[in-house]
Amino acid sequence: MAELGTDSGGNFTFITTFDGKLVQRVPEGTDGAVSRALTKGDNEGKIVWEKHYGYVTGMITGGEIAVKEFGSKKVREIHIKLDDNIVLQLPINLLSMFAKPLPNVDINQPVKISVYKNKVGKIGLNISQGPFLSDNAAWAYTRDNPNGLPPAEKDELGDWDFKAHDLFLIKKVGEFFKDVPMPKEEAPSANNPADELPDNPDLPNEYEDDIPF
Repeated sequence: MAELGTDSGGNFTFITTFDGKLVQRVPEGTDGAVSRALTKGDNEGKIVWEKHYGYVTGMITGGEIAVKEFGSKKVREIHIKLDDNIVLQLPINLLSMFAKPLPNVDINQPVKISVYKNKVGKIGLNISQGPFLSDNAAWAYTRDNPNGLPPAEKDELGDWDFKAHDLFLIKKVGEFFKDVPMPKEEAPSANNPADELPDNPDLPNEYEDDIPF
C-alpha cells in the first residue's frame, strides 16, 4: 500500500501540493492537521484543515495529464496513481522535474516522489528508486543530451517561450502512462472539490537560467 511521510507515514486518498509540501485535506480536529485560509478561487478566505508530508512511496499503477475546470478556467495537472489507495495531483509547473527522469523510472519497481522548497524558495521534485528508495532517477533530457526535447526560444518580445518544450514533455508523460492508464471512474476531480486554483496552474515558466533548457 502506498505511503506518505516525513519521519512517519500515513495512508491517504487524494494528495495535492502546497508551498513545497504534499497535502491531504482532512476534517477539522484530525490529529496532526493544520489550518490554512484559501487565497484563490471561489472559496477565497475559507479555512481548511490539512496534513503535510514531504514524500509519497508506492508502485505507479496509473496516471494521466488531466484537465480540470476551476470556474471558467481550465488547467492541466499531472495525476499519478500509486498502488490502490493514493492519487497524487501535481501542478503542471512541476512538469519538467517529473517528466525528465521518467524514461529512467522502472514501472515495475516502487518509487519515492519527494516535493520540497529549496533555500531560495523554489519548489522542487525528485523521483527516487533503488535500495531504500534513495537513488534519484537521472534525467533523460539534459542540456548536453536533449534526446529530442526542443529548447526554449525567445519570442518577439524577448521572453522565453516554452510551448514546444512543454508539449514534448506532456507527450512523453502520456506515453509513460500508456500501459497504466488512469481509469475514468477513479478520476480525482469528483473527490477533490475545485475550490482553489493550484499553485502556478499554467504551463511551466519556472526556469531561471540565462539560457534555460
